[in-house]
Amino acid sequence: MALRSFKDPIQPGRPSRSEWDTPADMLLRARTHEALAGSLAEKAARLDPDRARPALYVLWAMARTHRIRAMLLRGHAACGADDGSGIREPG
Repeated sequence: MALRSFKDPIQPGRPSRSEWDTPADMLLRARTHEALAGSLAEKAARLDPDRARPALYVLWAMARTHRIRAMLLRGHAACGADDGSGIREPG
């Protein structure tokens, strides 16, 4: 087990900004997270429509987490698109 006081050289604490962080790429990643959330929610609803099984709570939680990530990525993309580039999500 690693000590928290030492930084892990493989996983730095903060990711660096790269060319992959453009608003269009963030929207693409947001759509991916939304699709994954939909798939997980469909599976969870099919297996446990009443949400009565605690063991399947993990699927519901993962779907919620991916929806939140999609929402955050869309927000970051909207803030990054304020440069006048006119990037908008289709739909």
